[in-house]
Amino acid sequence: MTRNEFQEYAGSQCLILDGATGTELIKRGMPGGVCPELWVYEHPEVILDVHTAYREAGSHIVYAPTFGGNRCKLEEFHLADRLHEIVSGLVRMTRRKSSDSS
Repeated sequence: MTRNEFQEYAGSQCLILDGATGTELIKRGMPGGVCPELWVYEHPEVILDVHTAYREAGSHIVYAPTFGGNRCKLEEFHLADRLHEIVSGLVRMTRRKSSDSS
């Protein structure tokens, strides 16, 4: 979807976005103290299930699970050198599922 297509889409209706993704990940087994981005990257079926549930509940938009996907946050887990790999992978995963659902 282009920027113009999105602006037209967003301007034509009230959009419903996903929410409480962290809570949903915890309910589906993400342990405390882990890097959420890496855990989701290594367990793609979980976020795909969360996104499917949000879509089935009426969400028009789901976010890529890049919550703390920045160098400073990933450094806390000694993962700053994998920033591009992890964030790019999470975005690809979200886009692929979105295009599968269209």
